[in-house]
Amino acid sequence: MTTPTYAVGVGARLRAQRKLLRLNQTEVADLAGTTQRSVSQAETGKASSLELYASIAEVLGLEVAARPRQRDASAETRP
Repeated sequence: MTTPTYAVGVGARLRAQRKLLRLNQTEVADLAGTTQRSVSQAETGKASSLELYASIAEVLGLEVAARPRQRDASAETRP
């Protein structure tokens, strides 16, 4: 099974923020109440739940939000 693109994007954002804050995965895991392995999986888009993404994001000062998709402008020009 392939990892959804959105999950990879969220994971990359979590990793970038963690590095910006100069934290390692173990430190984030301790603060989020999870394991280093779970943080690693989240950063590669392979987390087992939205709750895990949210708890890591909260520790990093981020939020996870669901928003309507932006419409593809090129699709609107097609007949």
